Amino acid sequence: AITSPGSKQIDSIFVFIKEYTNQEAKLIFDADFRYYDFEPIYISVFNRSNSTILVDPSNVENRININEVYKKTKGAPFGYFIGWLIPWSINMLAGLPFYYGIAWPVFGIAAMGKTSDANNKREDYYNSVALKKTELLNGQEINGVVFIKNDSSKTIKLNLIKSDSIKINFLFDKMNKISNK
Repeated sequence: AITSPGSKQIDSIFVFIKEYTNQEAKLIFDADFRYYDFEPIYISVFNRSNSTILVDPSNVENRININEVYKKTKGAPFGYFIGWLIPWSINMLAGLPFYYGIAWPVFGIAAMGKTSDANNKREDYYNSVALKKTELLNGQEINGVVFIKNDSSKTIKLNLIKSDSIKINFLFDKMNKISNK
């Protein structure tokens, strides 16, 4: 946060916020966020003040809970099984013997298992990169990802709290991303 161009400083506290482009977000999170009502942003906070600073992701205006993001972006394992079951069902309806195309449901079961495993890995990854609630002492830095509502707001607002309960408000202008909705 202290060396990134575009970072802001208030009372020796440096904050950097990066909005991911649609392509960056898709590569990083394996999800196309253009089709959801939220987007990921990267936040970095560096404390050079003499006070302890509370960084809490819930103090980001319009924040979406990471579990909600995961639930909306996860794959549907049973859908893959049904998709692979269709060709075999067509064979059965056509009067072909039971064993004709029996491999299709087997492929569906394999796809179902891989999707479940991918969902677990995605959930672990989202939780590992999420910004955590932390108290920063002088010289400490924290960074992570927060998901915010993709609304018409022109600013991203982050509130930090000093040890003496004073709020410090950071405002960042949102970039104008082209959406393919």
